[in-house]
Amino acid sequence: MELKYRIESAYLYADANVNEIKSLCIEAKELGLYGVVVSPFYVKTAALLLRGSYTKAVAAVSYPLGQDSTAMKAMIAKDAAERGAQVVEVVLNHSMIKAHDWRYIMREVSEVEKVILGKATARYVIESSLLSAKELYQTAASVRNAGGKAVVSGTPFGYTGVKSDHIKIIRNAMGENAIVKATGAVLSQRQAKLLLKCGASLIGTSDPLKLL
Repeated sequence: MELKYRIESAYLYADANVNEIKSLCIEAKELGLYGVVVSPFYVKTAALLLRGSYTKAVAAVSYPLGQDSTAMKAMIAKDAAERGAQVVEVVLNHSMIKAHDWRYIMREVSEVEKVILGKATARYVIESSLLSAKELYQTAASVRNAGGKAVVSGTPFGYTGVKSDHIKIIRNAMGENAIVKATGAVLSQRQAKLLLKCGASLIGTSDPLKLL
């Protein structure tokens, strides 16, 4: 599969305006990208612009800190799905991960999965660069055990960006059929291809032309 079909373009800035979202969607459609990631506020606009195309509308939920309550995350995920999001990316509660409260993480995942069933699919964002290898594996395994089928390796707020080892650990925990998205300082086509070789299904970026 060509690289462009495995890239998602994100625009998650506080001052994003509707014309920038339109430009993002037009570019993604023209390039044939897998998806565009926007805030829940703009997901309806993105969904309308992308209707009938290969490119999916993705809503970032509880971005970037993941500090909303489980009920709030589920409510926003459901609302985004009802307004056209084909995928929701939900940032997990990093504080609870560092506390090793795996029941809390599993509850986050199961509650989101329940409310979006039949409406959209979900991915769960783990800030991989802030975790030990053991913590990263256990977090991804908790997602899998709670019914999650997709994990995102982080946000741009991670300390180091995504590393090949992060992807290998997540893939090992999630299994071969899961979706694993590599995000965070993916700066070249060579790096993107290496991450795919290590087990990534998708690549996230804010500058897709740099990878093509």
